[in-house]
Amino acid sequence: ARDPDQSRELAYSLNNEDQTVHYRSGNRTSTMPKQPWFSVNAKSGEVRTLISFDAELVSHVTVSVAVTDSKFAANATLQVFIEDENDCEPQFASSVFTFRVREDARPQLKLGTVKATDCDVSDRNSKLIYSLHSMEDIGLEPGVVQFANRLLNWLTVNSDGDVIYKESSPYRSNHGESALDRDKYQKNEYRFLLGVRDGGSPSRNSSAVLELFIEDVNDNTPHWKFPSVSQQKNKVNLTYGMAEGSRIAQVSCDMCALFP
Repeated sequence: ARDPDQSRELAYSLNNEDQTVHYRSGNRTSTMPKQPWFSVNAKSGEVRTLISFDAELVSHVTVSVAVTDSKFAANATLQVFIEDENDCEPQFASSVFTFRVREDARPQLKLGTVKATDCDVSDRNSKLIYSLHSMEDIGLEPGVVQFANRLLNWLTVNSDGDVIYKESSPYRSNHGESALDRDKYQKNEYRFLLGVRDGGSPSRNSSAVLELFIEDVNDNTPHWKFPSVSQQKNKVNLTYGMAEGSRIAQVSCDMCALFP
């Protein structure tokens, strides 16, 4: 404050009874600590906080300030806005997300949606970035691990949390096999590490598990084991005098497709 009278000494003060808390939407039932919340240096006018404020609860506080020169007084209103700090970790709605996809599926295909939230109020600190990572597959044969890593390259998670089967596999065009072929390794379940981080600096993060089940499609014809189609003749030997109803052979075939 300024006073044209050079001989006047100014004194600053706060009206602790005239302070209004502006809560964020949905937090109107929250309570503040008892006043005073601020202090002011009577000579310099420097205002300091006496408590910690939570930006997730309070938007700003309106404070009434006064200045006097022993004869006259002037009042003003001070608005104190609470800036957000990146103090909230993003949280997934579930520890495991499970999706299913047919092995003959074609991109672009949405498999499902994962959900995470961040209680920070600023756009930057509450911005969520999703990612998928491989998980260590202990005990699996190398071919299965390679397929799982290849499958990871065909999946992506967008900013809305949608898990997308994003592109066709070059492996299919080179080998004539489905990108999601579950019959080759007789395995229909794959697990990936699902990550989320916020846009704060430094950022905070958390993780969950994404389970992907590849559903079988009847895309293979039966193959005879016996009688064999590769042999011109398939012999069955009979013993003279065998009783009626005796077993003379067993026909069988392989079915490549996996049925539940």
